[in-house]
Amino acid sequence: MLFIIISFVLLFLIWASADIRSGIYLRCICRGNRMEKAVALTFDDGPDPVHTPRILDTLKENNIKAAFFLIGSKIETYPELVKRIYDEGHIIGNHTYSHSGSYTLWSSDRIYEDIRKTNDVIYKIIGKYPIFFRPPFGVTNPLIRRAVKNRFDCIGWSIRSYDTLKFLKRDSISERIVRNIKNGDIVLLHDNREGSGLLLKSVIEGIEKKGIKIVPLDRLINKNAYEI
Repeated sequence: MLFIIISFVLLFLIWASADIRSGIYLRCICRGNRMEKAVALTFDDGPDPVHTPRILDTLKENNIKAAFFLIGSKIETYPELVKRIYDEGHIIGNHTYSHSGSYTLWSSDRIYEDIRKTNDVIYKIIGKYPIFFRPPFGVTNPLIRRAVKNRFDCIGWSIRSYDTLKFLKRDSISERIVRNIKNGDIVLLHDNREGSGLLLKSVIEGIEKKGIKIVPLDRLINKNAYEI
């Protein structure tokens, strides 16, 4: 019996940490206004010199504004892409500087410094400090909560595309997103994966066929994206 209880507790703690929608350790905004027939698109892990421009071209062609959660080290490598993202009216969010696999094991002070460093890099390019933060891999824990609390708005998602899984076909990913899309959804995509541009076109077409608008993230959740 004790083994069952311990196993249950461990599974609960793993779920609480791994699912950004759990809200156990850190309350993250994972959905917007459900009264309006609208959703928001978000992209992680950029900027990417090949795929981000394709994503931006598609968004521009369809007059859609999205949110890009960028990695600080990549921002420093491709500042011109960051400027283009901002200049074309998209939101820039903080996705940490290193996106390290050991990130969840760091001290809260080290986590905060990593996030702050990314904000400083972004400020040098666009002149604004982002408030929107998305933890790497969508993982939260008490250390991340202490680093983020009262400083940033943690942004999660209600629909995960799984577009990082190579064995999934782009068509099947798009079909699942469109099939499950509902008012207020925040969709997680990536702008550093092969076929991400074609996937976006399919997703936009499918969502709009359902009569759902794609709006900027800050409007959907009624929050400021940057420090005022």
